[in-house]
Amino acid sequence: MASEDISQLADSLAKTKVGGGELSFKGRTLKLNTAQDGKWCFIELNLSFCEIKCEAAVCLAESVEDKSELEKLDINGNNLGEEGCEHVQEILDGYNMSSVLASLSDDEGDDEEDGEDDDDDEEEDEDEGDTDDADEGEETDDGEETEEGDEGEENEQEKPKKFLPQESTPAASPRPPVDASTFLNFPSPEKLLNMGPRRSAIIAQTDVADTDKVVQAFVQISSVYRDDQEVKTAVEETIDELMTKAFSSSVFQPNMFITSLLVRMGLLKSEEKIKAVPHLYGPLLSLNHVVQQDYFQKSLVPILLAFISKPNRALESQPQARHILMQTLHKL
Repeated sequence: MASEDISQLADSLAKTKVGGGELSFKGRTLKLNTAQDGKWCFIELNLSFCEIKCEAAVCLAESVEDKSELEKLDINGNNLGEEGCEHVQEILDGYNMSSVLASLSDDEGDDEEDGEDDDDDEEEDEDEGDTDDADEGEETDDGEETEEGDEGEENEQEKPKKFLPQESTPAASPRPPVDASTFLNFPSPEKLLNMGPRRSAIIAQTDVADTDKVVQAFVQISSVYRDDQEVKTAVEETIDELMTKAFSSSVFQPNMFITSLLVRMGLLKSEEKIKAVPHLYGPLLSLNHVVQQDYFQKSLVPILLAFISKPNRALESQPQARHILMQTLHKL
């Protein structure tokens, strides 16, 4: 193959487009893994009108962190829904990559929103049918009745104006406060900050006797870790509350917690299929905070140090966070 052909092929691969296609969920997952692995390859990623739903879009948004060469991410015309669109924007805002996201104005909404639209269409059809019947009745009346009909039409035209404020009210209504379940399902820095004192509900509903639930809560909270001081403080305070409750409980198993956490971080293999955390920046720096606290059992330090020191592709993508944690562990 000539060098000129290779150059053209490289440029084409850098601008990957599968817009307008129908992808299965498995296919989308494959694409997301490719996007995550190709850290320096992608310039433009177009997945518009592919019937992508909220969960896949969130995975896609998370996979583009640290993709400094990415100039455009187009996922318009999919089935994210209003909440999905906002969550994707929140994720990219957290990465300071909001500028790469193309417009989501043609999003087709989730299934629930589609159902509401269908109901609205049916109501509009009924209204049009009533109007047509009224028009036919007017044609058969005499002149006086026609004048009365005209007045009736004017009144009908005035009626919608009375309902306009009511129709616009729901859009302007404030959002309900974020609860623990909402945050854990779709964690974001903004949601954690908005919870304020209600963050204690995350800890309250976490059963420390169930190691997997403690690990899950730790991962979800640490995933929104940012260098912004306000977010960083909120994450560390919430994790402190969670881990203090866990380590002070007689039913909590610290060794199993560390093992399960290493599996979730992709640093330890497991016989079961467990989805590893896609980005370790937050978990690594959150661990760096945890190991320095009085509640943390220092007997666990050698285990952590052994796995953090081992060569690992996931750790290599976060050299700074890894180095900070290793320095702290060596001091302990």
